[in-house]
Amino acid sequence: MLVWPQAQAEEYGAPVCAEYGHDAGFRDEALVKAIAIGMAESTCRPSAKAPNEDSGLWQIAPTQARVELYGNLLVPENNARAAFDMSGRGTNWQTHWAASNCTDAGNRSCFAYWMATAENAARPYRNDTAQAAVSMRDGHQEVFTRGADGQVWHKWWYGGGWSGWATLGGGEVASPPAAVSMQDNHIELFARGVNGDVLHRFWWGGDWSGWHSLGGNVVGTPSAVSMRPGHLEIFARFTDNQIWHKWWYGDKWSDWAPLGGGQVASSPSAVSMYDGHIELFVRGTGGDLLHRFWYSGGSWSAYHSLGGQIVGAPAAVSMYANHLEVFARGTDNGIHSRHYYGQGWSVWGGHGGSMTSAPSVLSMRPDHLELFARGADGGVYHRFYYGNDWSGWHHLG
Repeated sequence: MLVWPQAQAEEYGAPVCAEYGHDAGFRDEALVKAIAIGMAESTCRPSAKAPNEDSGLWQIAPTQARVELYGNLLVPENNARAAFDMSGRGTNWQTHWAASNCTDAGNRSCFAYWMATAENAARPYRNDTAQAAVSMRDGHQEVFTRGADGQVWHKWWYGGGWSGWATLGGGEVASPPAAVSMQDNHIELFARGVNGDVLHRFWWGGDWSGWHSLGGNVVGTPSAVSMRPGHLEIFARFTDNQIWHKWWYGDKWSDWAPLGGGQVASSPSAVSMYDGHIELFVRGTGGDLLHRFWYSGGSWSAYHSLGGQIVGAPAAVSMYANHLEVFARGTDNGIHSRHYYGQGWSVWGGHGGSMTSAPSVLSMRPDHLELFARGADGGVYHRFYYGNDWSGWHHLG
């Protein structure tokens, strides 16, 4: 029987495992099972400690090696990171957790008892990102997503109408993709691989290349940006919950390097308004939107808050120099945005909808935006802005 410390009140329950499990790297069905096992083991109480010393949310034995690697396992962030690693990123619970081997839906000590509770708690976190959108030139837009088969699928528009969905093939990925274009007839695609590394492939007007690894140990979906032809930069949240980046200037990739600045709670979104300039957006650990920037010849700014309470990753875009717009899903599941026109940031504005994913956004030309998000039916929804007013949401399938 577990012994519950009585010294202070604390938050516990499925939402606690959902928050810390997601921040540690559990995604989709792996996050649901992680929450269910946490409920069966400790009712997701951070201070839970059993007579055999098993500790914390996922009741992990505090061996010397684990404490040296993760720190105090009664700290929920540490416990979640240990559970993430020990479970093989949520793929193998059987070795260390008896609750994972119990399928009795009437037994509170079995993960199966808690699955419905876990599904509900995981819902706000199930989609850090869902789709990527890119434009190579005026009159072209393309949307990429991860299909139920684990492969990347895409559909495109060349001024007449949308194509159907088609698979890119090439093997499974573990996250939705990120897409960027350096120049006309050129797309670069990035995704998290099944081993936690960043995978990369490209299209230069002919056939798609295969996937190849750029290394790293990432959580969620990477983000890519190009300031000019010949430049690419990737940003990703690593398992330390900090943002790391690597770049390419026409001949080879750099090594991964940390940006520093503190921990974050989502995948990043990067955008450039003009050459020599990058803006980075991310969800903070308090649920607000964080922003930092880099100008050529300087160093990265610190994070500062743009407020809000968002779910999942933000999506940023620039239509022209000195314009920025950032979109995010709110806790009401609607899409919200703020914009910057060289003078200061606007207040938050709403775009409606009841979405189940973070948004993605592109611009084909000045005074033009295309916005995408996943709806409750699992389909991709789309609306657009052409310098005057926004269209309604419509379904792309």
